[in-house]
Amino acid sequence: MTKQYWISSLRGIAILLVFFSHLYSVSGAIFKFVIGRIGVVIFFLLSGYLALSSRKKRTANQYIFNRLIRIYPIYWFILGLTYLAHLFMPYLVNKEWGGVSITDTLINATLFNQFVGVDCIIGASWMLPIQVSFFILIGMTGVDVYTRNTEKLNMKYCVLAVLMILSVILGLIRRITGMPFPTAFMLLFAVSFLGIDFNYVDKNNIGTRENIILLIIFEVGLLISTILSYDNFIAYIVAYNLGIAIFVFFFYYNYHFDLLSKFSEVGFTFFLGAGLPFYIISMFIDFKDNLFIQICGWIVKFVLAYVFALLETKYVERPLLKWEKQLTGN
Repeated sequence: MTKQYWISSLRGIAILLVFFSHLYSVSGAIFKFVIGRIGVVIFFLLSGYLALSSRKKRTANQYIFNRLIRIYPIYWFILGLTYLAHLFMPYLVNKEWGGVSITDTLINATLFNQFVGVDCIIGASWMLPIQVSFFILIGMTGVDVYTRNTEKLNMKYCVLAVLMILSVILGLIRRITGMPFPTAFMLLFAVSFLGIDFNYVDKNNIGTRENIILLIIFEVGLLISTILSYDNFIAYIVAYNLGIAIFVFFFYYNYHFDLLSKFSEVGFTFFLGAGLPFYIISMFIDFKDNLFIQICGWIVKFVLAYVFALLETKYVERPLLKWEKQLTGN
């Protein structure tokens, strides 16, 4: 098996974990948070792992353009449909216009809306500005900065230590001010850099001194920053470590499942658009009446999200990516 198979399967698992974490009536808010954050951690590990080969094939401008064209147009398309659905569906049902603020929608279009205190219209989009920032940084600096070492200086330790110190500083400011400073931004940035490092890990000797030191740096920063930032810090620690453990398991054993690999082909559109078709259907059907109806609702939501993702991938995402390849020659 090529490594691409385990990557596709693992991406499929991450998407499903995030999807299940957003189902209403799944028992326990902490449980939903943990499984969702496990999926997020896996996403960022994969982003870092794949960044190395992708960046080396392209110039800085080509890489940044390639990453942005994979995110923004699809996101804008789903954001626009979501805005229209929230505007027109209440009128069709109750003869009253609904909708979210056009100003909030335009701010959401930047993906950095939470930095100015505007909530995400598409809930799953909260992590995308972290990925965009990571891709821009990797595009501008390359990955050699992270992997370049000398006899006296290991850049891997330095980069990871800086990110974890920044996460602790954000956590401290968050604790002092009571304001929601983005501790997760730096934590997930650090996870992405751990993903890069797995390109250099010997599968037959994972427990090297260097790997252990990197893990210790991460764990110490994770513990301190989450204690400072969150009341449920244990849930964060469990989720981050389980995400890393699942990634290592698939990486080491090269597991893959054909069904999950196939599912991951529409993963990004499924990930972002899962709630939209179900929102439209739920305007006419109340899926919260009883447990049986709730389970039916989960199935309906998955099927609708998958069909929507198939159509969007075929008619929007793939033509965009084909155009990008023609334009850049990569």
